[in-house]
Amino acid sequence: MDAGASRPDGELIHSEKLWYDDGNVVLASESVGFKVYRGLLAQHSAVFADMFAVCDHDTNIDPRYGCPLVYMPDPAEDLERLLSAIFHGTGLEDHGPLPETISILSLSIKYDINRLRDRAMRRFEDYYPADFDSYVSSIPSCHLDGSPADHARAMALARTLGLSTIVPVTMLALCEYGIEGILQANLEPDDLLVTLRGHQKLHTIQRTCSLRWACTGCEAPKTCAYMQWTLSKVLEDQFESRGLAYLLRDRLAPPFAPCETCMGCSTPIWENEETNRRNAWDCVPTVFGFRSWEELQREETMVCLNTGLAIL
Repeated sequence: MDAGASRPDGELIHSEKLWYDDGNVVLASESVGFKVYRGLLAQHSAVFADMFAVCDHDTNIDPRYGCPLVYMPDPAEDLERLLSAIFHGTGLEDHGPLPETISILSLSIKYDINRLRDRAMRRFEDYYPADFDSYVSSIPSCHLDGSPADHARAMALARTLGLSTIVPVTMLALCEYGIEGILQANLEPDDLLVTLRGHQKLHTIQRTCSLRWACTGCEAPKTCAYMQWTLSKVLEDQFESRGLAYLLRDRLAPPFAPCETCMGCSTPIWENEETNRRNAWDCVPTVFGFRSWEELQREETMVCLNTGLAIL
């Protein structure tokens, strides 16, 4: 669907997926038309029901389409995703594409479609979990599925909904793309500054937390010190190309596994690695200027209880 194209005669471009010949209302957005069934829309959405109730269907017939024509303020791509979820049941699969989740969640809230809203909310939270184990299990399939612009949009949506724990995770997701990706996200100036500063702090945390090891009575202090410096340099060089892979996503592995250290140093590396990664995760909110995970979770729970949003 080319939402930016238009016909010379000014007629709408028919949506390939959502144009029913026997439909009784056309929703138009960005020169694209969706001919669907107003009764089914009204059944799902109180907002659509009210919209159609005030419309005189007998006098508002567009002769080109044989039914009322309603111009919608939403982007055509977002509207198509919402209508596809309603009429086709698509876009709500587990671990579906992030852009679809954002579109369906934002419009299902706008048009008061509770069933879609709750399912999209669960998927949205799956993309940006606030606990370490869920984050590790969801990466890289989730964060790398979207683009920097998608994560920026998710950040704005999370703020609008009062989802306090999701905002720092969207910033973390942006840091996976490096500085260039952060700049491509078109963030607001304040968010851009915070995210860039956070990226630099994560750089330091990755280097220090991943290599916090040394044994008492090291059998080869010069060799182990050199190996530690080498690994630190490798992690620093890889930060831009592999993002946070060795901080949160992956366990240390060759060529990063310190296989040339003495046994006394090798043992604490593996024993402390999990603890160090969890400690790094605990730092994530403060890296971006937020309070602790626990405080953000309490704040988010209160917002969701007051607004009726579904939370996991």
